[in-house]
Parts: sequence; C-alpha cells; structure tokens
Amino acid sequence: MLSIQWGDIDWVNRQLTVNKSVWRGKLVYSTKPDAEVVKHLPESLLRVLQWHRQQSRHTADSDFVFCKPDGSACDPNFVRDSALYPAMDRAGIEHGPRTHGFHIFRHSAGSIIHRKPGV
Repeated sequence: MLSIQWGDIDWVNRQLTVNKSVWRGKLVYSTKPDAEVVKHLPESLLRVLQWHRQQSRHTADSDFVFCKPDGSACDPNFVRDSALYPAMDRAGIEHGPRTHGFHIFRHSAGSIIHRKPGV
C-alpha cells in the first residue's frame, strides 16, 4: 500500500485502484494484464482518507497517500522504524531489529475478514 497515490482514489464511486508498487523508493507498474485491483472503500475509511488528505502537505493526485516528510515514497524500513516499532514500544511489545513488520497484519486482517460469522 506504500504505492497508493491520491489519484488512485475514486472519491465519487468510493473505489481504490491498485496497479503498482514501490520498489526501493521508485514506482513500479505491473506488466501483468490482471494485476490491477479495484477495491470498494467503506464510507468510514473514505472519511479517514479525506481527513488525512486535509492534514497532508502533499495533496496532488500524483502525491503518495503515505509518504516521507519530503513527499517521497516510503519504504518498509522507514515505516517500520518510524511508526511500527515506536507503537510497539509504547504498547510494551518486545521486538528485535527487523524481526517484525507490517506484513504480519496482512495475515491477521485476512484471518479476521475471512472468518465465519459467530466463530
């Protein structure tokens, strides 16, 4: 999700188009014909994104939704070191250098989303 730019969000139809990634600070567009994914955005997430854009100094359609202070693309190391690890420290969760990353949330979110109701 580090490659999401404001122009990837269709505010009217509440959709997010994902068709690229960031590799070592550079945008990379997929060459696979089926690589583009369009996701519906719940109203609550759309409101948070609108608020986030209003707070940002980088709001052009070509700007990254989640970026470094200078507007450049984030990389996993930057996000882990500047956001995840400080949050884990505040929560009292132990971690070692480069032992935890946001990828773990992908698995957790997938488990939550795909679990059967009442389980």
